[in-house]
Order: sequence, then structure tokens, then C-alpha cells
Amino acid sequence: MTDLQNQIYNFENKKRMADRIHRLCKTEQLIQIKNIIFKNNPTMSYTKNKHCYLMQFKDLTNNTYIELENYLNNEDKQKRIKM
Repeated sequence: MTDLQNQIYNFENKKRMADRIHRLCKTEQLIQIKNIIFKNNPTMSYTKNKHCYLMQFKDLTNNTYIELENYLNNEDKQKRIKM
């Protein structure tokens, strides 16, 4: 198991991750985030309005946080490569 798979996501970890997601700008990135969340939490309740989905970020499965962190880390790496 990797360190990421063993990580427990506490409130601070989740808040930091939510902040990273909030800073994403590209529609494709946000769609990927949504897909990861819904794939790992198919019965999750959410509210959809004209511009976004509203959901409880604190109630996702641990696997969801792992996948989101991997995705965000890869996005950061790609951004650094392009600089």
C-alpha cells in the first residue's frame, strides 16, 4: 500500500483538498472531480442548480479522497511541467 492509501482524511485534510478543488478553473478539471466523486459515491445525495452541484464533501468514502488527491497531485505536476 502506498502512503496515500494509508492516509486518514481528517477535517483539515478535507478542508485543504476542498480549497485545492475550489481553485481549479478549467471545466474539464471540475467534470473529472465530479466524476470521481459520483463514481465512488453513487448513492450520494446532492443538489444541482444552474451552475453547480452542491454536496457534503465531508461524507465521501476514503477511496474518493485518495482518488481526488491523486488527481489533484497529477494536475499540479502537469502545471509545473508546463511552466
